Amino acid sequence: MTAGRLAISGVRKQYGGTVALDGFALDVAPGEVRGLIGENGSGKSTAMKVLSGEVAPDLGEVRAGGTPLPALDPASRLKAGVGVVMQDPHLCDDLTVAENLALGRLGRRGLVRWRKVREDATCPRTTSTWSRSPGSWRGTAVSSGSTRPRPR
Repeated sequence: MTAGRLAISGVRKQYGGTVALDGFALDVAPGEVRGLIGENGSGKSTAMKVLSGEVAPDLGEVRAGGTPLPALDPASRLKAGVGVVMQDPHLCDDLTVAENLALGRLGRRGLVRWRKVREDATCPRTTSTWSRSPGSWRGTAVSSGSTRPRPR
């Protein structure tokens, strides 16, 4: 695995008798944005919850830059540059995508560092930034490393 890569390997998650994930794997290069698409009940949300540290896998692991990330520790994911945006049409519609993403990363004393928000929303390979059109961006995206997602 290349330095900076995000890797999920051999993940299994079961809820009672229902197997949500079995052998799930995903490899994301720094700066790469991936969408996860599938039918209802195919394990997309469970996979992203494991990736974000919200849910612990029964088997398997999540690594960033070759280092295992502890389960049930979303803060370690953010520090490693891992971001997960779940499809949710009920985000704060008056905010930009960057501002919605910033809600999960408030600074000390609940303050938002707006310059950092704007920098994080700036695309690394283009000069454009996220748009302010509410409802225009939907889906599940995964971004690894310290680079930023590209707008759609």
